[in-house]
Amino acid sequence: MTVATRRELDGLAATREALRALEERYPWRRAEVDGMLWRWMDTGGAGRPLALVPGAVGDGAMFGSTLHSLGERMRLLAVSYPDSADPSALASGFAALVRSQGWQGLALASSSYGAYWAQCLARNHRTLLGALLIGNTFTEAADVFDDPAEQARHLRAATGPQVHAQWLARVRAAPASPLRDLQEVMLAERQDQDSLRQRLLGVAQARPLGPMVLSGFPVITLACADDPLIPERGRLAVERAWPQARHVRLERGGHYPSLLAPGAYEPLLLEIAQ
Repeated sequence: MTVATRRELDGLAATREALRALEERYPWRRAEVDGMLWRWMDTGGAGRPLALVPGAVGDGAMFGSTLHSLGERMRLLAVSYPDSADPSALASGFAALVRSQGWQGLALASSSYGAYWAQCLARNHRTLLGALLIGNTFTEAADVFDDPAEQARHLRAATGPQVHAQWLARVRAAPASPLRDLQEVMLAERQDQDSLRQRLLGVAQARPLGPMVLSGFPVITLACADDPLIPERGRLAVERAWPQARHVRLERGGHYPSLLAPGAYEPLLLEIAQ
């Protein structure tokens, strides 16, 4: 076994142990709403709840470092949402979950595909929200893909295991890092093989949201200059869609600023939770 291989195995083992400790500290809670299963971890901190919604890869534990950092100061809800290519269904399902749990007025910080359907939530169920952070996301499929129709055809024709295997190989080919280890464990050991395909199909089929002229609660948009998945046209489209929002740009943070730029990301959570 090479030194590099041993380091990779040690990194994966450390990631598994960190996830185990996180779930022991904050056990998963579950609720079925309209036939869809939702899971979340609740840190039980003070103040109004702030829900954290991840993108296509992984579950709510993608925000594990944030939970450890801020969970005692704030009431954080790390949400794992159902596998669906229908953002409207996810928005409606989450709205029903919020009502059932008494979370009305919560702050919501979301990312990527999770932030796309969170924008649908803000449009159709705005009275449930008290503040919104939408990060590293888009307003339609053309913000992400050069040819969304072809991407959607490919995803509809492929099987879940095929898409899952492609992404897992891509993750494993990336340079060693804690983010890569987390993505690998999420994909290889925790995410259903068709889950990624369904969520990516939701991205490829995303319809234009149009201008989001809302009032009554603060909105922050977040984009990172080094995001490898959201091109500049997508970042600009989100800012144009939310003319009344505060637009935050980070030079570094990639597609996961909660992990790669926590010093800039976490103050935004504290801001919207006020």
